[in-house]
Amino acid sequence: MTRSIPVLYYHRIGSPDPAYLSTPVAAFARQMEFLTRHGVRTITVSELVDHLSGTARIRDRAVMITFDDGFRDNLLSALPVLKSNNLHAVLFAVSGLMRPASTPGAETPRDFNSAHTAARRGDLSDFLSFDELKTMVDSGVFEVHSHGHSHEQVFVSNRVTGLFPASDNHWGILSAYRHTLSEGVWPVFERKPGLTRKAMRPDTEKIRGIMNLLSQADLRLLRESPAAFSDRFKGLFEAETEDAFLARIQDDLSLSLEVFRRFHPPGCDSFCMPWGADCPELQVMLRKTGYNAAFLTRSGANLPGDDPYRIRRFPVKRASMARFALGIILRSSPSLARVYGLLHGRL
Repeated sequence: MTRSIPVLYYHRIGSPDPAYLSTPVAAFARQMEFLTRHGVRTITVSELVDHLSGTARIRDRAVMITFDDGFRDNLLSALPVLKSNNLHAVLFAVSGLMRPASTPGAETPRDFNSAHTAARRGDLSDFLSFDELKTMVDSGVFEVHSHGHSHEQVFVSNRVTGLFPASDNHWGILSAYRHTLSEGVWPVFERKPGLTRKAMRPDTEKIRGIMNLLSQADLRLLRESPAAFSDRFKGLFEAETEDAFLARIQDDLSLSLEVFRRFHPPGCDSFCMPWGADCPELQVMLRKTGYNAAFLTRSGANLPGDDPYRIRRFPVKRASMARFALGIILRSSPSLARVYGLLHGRL
């Protein structure tokens, strides 16, 4: 029997998070025990790529377990559970977010948005160091691959969508500004994942000047109808050229490739799309740079003959064991996995 291979993805284990981006340790332990109890094998990236190419099809019960971003709780909370169940996992880390060895890890983990915001302001204490990555790989449990270098968002127009931090305090805004935004109120413009769209780079000082001149009445109106203020910021962006866009993608992919290839078997360089986003230019550049697989956040089947640069995954966001088990069953069946993906418009 040819199987579709479910690829599960997590972000954090046992850390505070109101957005379902962290799974409680006890719930994660139950999920991993479920896999062990039912004889579900956890596979490597190489095994999945061989399955998709048809060179070594997987016919037994199998899943892949993945983690995104590179948070320290993957080491502190996920590793012990995985090791006690003799399971394998894949960590997709961001090379630009690796904690320096001289910086101690956070004593108390922050929630997802706060941790990323702090990182954009120079505090990487919620993220793993290179020595910690090596510990995880040396344990025999993890292999580590690339989630890119910058994991940034970019502004794509002057359309105002909100105010930072008053109505939108997402950490991606700091990456789009390339600024810490540690003081004041800032307009938030339409933004997209950085590796799939050409950037509109804002003139931060001129935008600061405009915001300083706004009255309290203007700020109230800006909160209520942000798009109405878009024209005030027209012309305050530098549009990225096509050549600059392609060079930026190439640099991001190459930097992370060189950093993480030491943490997995030679010739098995895989990439996890930041924000789950994809575009033709990125697909071409992945192949050109030397990656042999890429992972998305779209749900669906992973069958022999499928594109190894569009591997589908599904998020484990809730603690319900029934939901967890059903998710694996749906995505193990070739027909059910494809129907599920189509119904959710993610293929």
